[in-house]
Amino acid sequence: MVEIDFFYESVYKLTDEVFALNSEIEVRQLSIAGIKIQCRFAGDTLIPFVIPALEHLIEDSRETDIAYKIDIWDSESTHVGFPSSPCGIDDILVRGELDGFCSERFEAAFFTHARMLTLIDHDTKHGIVCLVTSSNIPRFEIACPLRGILSWILRRNEAAMIHAASVGTSDGFVLIGGNSGAGKSSTALRSLAGGLFYLGDDICAISNKNKIPTVYGVYSSGKILSADLKHFPTLKSSVHSHYEEFYEKEVYYFNNQFNKQLLKSGEIKAVIIPHQDSMLEIGFEKISYANVLSIICASTENLLPKAGHEIFHILSSILHQTPCYRFNLGNNPKLISNSLTEFISSLKQTSR
Repeated sequence: MVEIDFFYESVYKLTDEVFALNSEIEVRQLSIAGIKIQCRFAGDTLIPFVIPALEHLIEDSRETDIAYKIDIWDSESTHVGFPSSPCGIDDILVRGELDGFCSERFEAAFFTHARMLTLIDHDTKHGIVCLVTSSNIPRFEIACPLRGILSWILRRNEAAMIHAASVGTSDGFVLIGGNSGAGKSSTALRSLAGGLFYLGDDICAISNKNKIPTVYGVYSSGKILSADLKHFPTLKSSVHSHYEEFYEKEVYYFNNQFNKQLLKSGEIKAVIIPHQDSMLEIGFEKISYANVLSIICASTENLLPKAGHEIFHILSSILHQTPCYRFNLGNNPKLISNSLTEFISSLKQTSR
């Protein structure tokens, strides 16, 4: 077993060598939940896989504004060997965490499906994302790139990335929770097509700073089964078709087509859990915050590395301030957008 300090030191040293050898360094500045993050790429190979889903967050920032830096590279295009594994495959936990190599200062995860190492030093606020190759990156990774390292950064800044969708109007936003297949994505995408603001269909960030429940958009992407594309004709021009048909879901990039509907944040007015039962009319039914807390925390823990107590405390504080509902989707999907618009408006009236 490699010592933890030696492992991190060797990866940072190798990354420094990669960027010293590469004359074509690409830089993008992101702003997420008010946190300025500089993404530095060794060459342009990985930019098409990382930036499209984050493009709406790019902005100019002075070097003095930057809070975190992330170096991104792949072994294949840079011709530099991939970092040596510090542990055996049995030490890689379910969500990718490297058992025994995470501490208060350091966090690391290896995502086997993408052959991607992600790590961060919280003292220096410097992260690294390294892939073996850009070939065969799973669709989920291009729809939600850098999610591991971004979730770590957010948790150190009074925010949390969660497994949820969010849409809204000028009156406020709803957070949409639920397990995979519950209807989060389809509800969010139908709302986007219907003119609502959009902060994500599967992952977004939340905070309760100053006791203001807030949701932040992280990804301007969406996912839907290829077989269901015909049900979303309005979104057709946003489909990204880089990969072959045998992949499970198609990915949308919305920044070009729906830029005006992609806000960076909004105030949470309610949290809803979609419920699909064609025998029930479309509508909303109040449910307990404990039920919603359990659903969202459990689904988030299955998705993100080291999703822990910070998420529970932030979400719990928000749910104590906001009403929770089951959203019966009914049997006519065309009604979803208008129903949510009217529901959010009614919440504004109730809060007066």
